[in-house]
Amino acid sequence: MFYFVSEFGTLLLCGLDSIETSHSLAISLFFWGLGGFVGSSFVGFWIDFTKKPQAVMAFILVGLMLAIITIPITKDLPYFGLLSYFMWGVFGWAMPTPQQHILFQICESQKAILSALNSSAIGLGSSIGTAIGGAIIARGFNVADLPYLSAFLLIFVFFCQLMLINRSKLRSLLV
Repeated sequence: MFYFVSEFGTLLLCGLDSIETSHSLAISLFFWGLGGFVGSSFVGFWIDFTKKPQAVMAFILVGLMLAIITIPITKDLPYFGLLSYFMWGVFGWAMPTPQQHILFQICESQKAILSALNSSAIGLGSSIGTAIGGAIIARGFNVADLPYLSAFLLIFVFFCQLMLINRSKLRSLLV
């Protein structure tokens, strides 16, 4: 909630009248933050309803991949292009909750430490990903192609998630 309020406040401080198009950085970040607020607020209800955090995680990965792929496709469409940023926020910020649920299923008695480790891993992964992305761009990679590279990595992660789901199903059959 705080992040959403701070994004909105930043947008207001920048001055709405200085924003000339729907493609400004401030507007795009606002919609990304708004999507993040929505995604992180409602994913818990979805996990509680389905009782399948691994399947929810797989769905989130597909949604995130589609949202990121649509950014270069919709970037020149006034206002409609902001939907990609909104959905990127929805799916991107919804990821930690199913991760936490899956970790809690593994070791119920260590919830606090697992939650802290997961938060640290998310921060570390973000830092490493940013460093790698910066190095790739510095080597001449076209910035406009980054969404496709991200989608390729998400496909890999999606298949890893499917393997985890299958392993989990197998384990439940053996127990």
